[in-house]
Amino acid sequence: MRVRGYELWGIDMKRFVTVALAITVFLTTPLTAAEIELPERVDNAAIHYWAAVALLPRAQTQEEIDAIEFIEGDLQKLPPAALEGKELVIGLLRKNKDSMRELREGALKTVSNFDLAYEDGPAMLLSHLMHMRTLTWHALAVALLHQYEGEAEKAIEIYGDLVKMAAHLDQDKNLISGLLGCAIVAMTTQEIEGFLSREPDGDASELLLKAIDEVPAKPLDIADSVRAEAQVSGDWYLRTLPSKADELVEISGISGKILTGLSASEKEQLVKQWIAEYRKVLNEFAAALQAPYWQTRHVIQAMEKSCQDANSEHAQRSPLIPLFVPALSRAADQFALPEAKLAMCRILCAASLLKARTGKYPEAISELAEFFPDGLPLDPFTGKDYTYRLEGGMPYIRCNPPDELWKKRPSNYECGLSRRLREDGEALKKYRAEQSEDEEHSGEQP
Repeated sequence: MRVRGYELWGIDMKRFVTVALAITVFLTTPLTAAEIELPERVDNAAIHYWAAVALLPRAQTQEEIDAIEFIEGDLQKLPPAALEGKELVIGLLRKNKDSMRELREGALKTVSNFDLAYEDGPAMLLSHLMHMRTLTWHALAVALLHQYEGEAEKAIEIYGDLVKMAAHLDQDKNLISGLLGCAIVAMTTQEIEGFLSREPDGDASELLLKAIDEVPAKPLDIADSVRAEAQVSGDWYLRTLPSKADELVEISGISGKILTGLSASEKEQLVKQWIAEYRKVLNEFAAALQAPYWQTRHVIQAMEKSCQDANSEHAQRSPLIPLFVPALSRAADQFALPEAKLAMCRILCAASLLKARTGKYPEAISELAEFFPDGLPLDPFTGKDYTYRLEGGMPYIRCNPPDELWKKRPSNYECGLSRRLREDGEALKKYRAEQSEDEEHSGEQP
């Protein structure tokens, strides 16, 4: 069974967010749609997303706590058939109707403007991100329920809305929001893979293809986030650092002789020059990141290596550069993936649609050209065609990232319908066996 969790900097974000939200659940009471009063026309998607979060069902009993834990945990790894006999879970998921309505309203908007409050520092208080992730878990669970109840078009609507919400996070213009957007696209496209592996009819495949086509091919732009980082952090540094030249020299490791003989005002002017250089370097990164990933990856890595070297020309021009410039090559790797995942889903949708029309899946990707009048999508990691073949009689597709990324987690970069169908079957069998074993042990207790 492939790992479907998502980590940032080695932190299990799902466990972290679950704990934080468990505290929230116990401190709040459930809201109803009537208590969420929004103006008839709200052009800000963020307000609708907040309303969707507020309308998620809250646990009132231990049984409901266990059910929500299942929704946010095991159910994320199982096919729709796992809902059989789960009446309490189904009941809770049906209560998400108003929440899903607000998710849809948000997804239909063009502008998303979360109130990104600032701490007393260069970092933002991005409190909305953990809630957007929880909304994603519940929405994907509702999509599974729709599939279980034979309502494929409602599941498709949710998939499209979630990818649009991920793209809206790009308007936050910071790397952390962008990385969560990457995670939401990854979670959603994994569920789309499962949906297609169950071979929906041609109408559903066509509807899903249209839903994905409504999202920009490249939904998250790392260059804009880096450019905003240069502006926001630079502004804060200008407000706080010019009087701290001695401390900066000490923590940077460069020779203190650079300040010898300078007056306080001269030191402040020097720090301002350092901040200007820091901004200049980040903007140089942003300019390089505008190019396609496959063209610019080695350029970014070389720039990053120079910035991290305390003896480099960059560090000599500004000790802030090795201290504060983030690891942008790793971020670029992650920002390239949503484009690839969405394109692979488009291709799989087209293959499913062709199969519904002709009775068989295409053997070569070129057979799908009719569905892409502007040309078949190209792999952002190579600038070439995706690798496509039939495996177990069903489509298999993968992008081709650098070897070190592929070896670390191949499942991030491939979609295989036959393989996914098999894995879902194995996961369901294992889960039911564990449930039967737990019930037996429970029955043996006095």
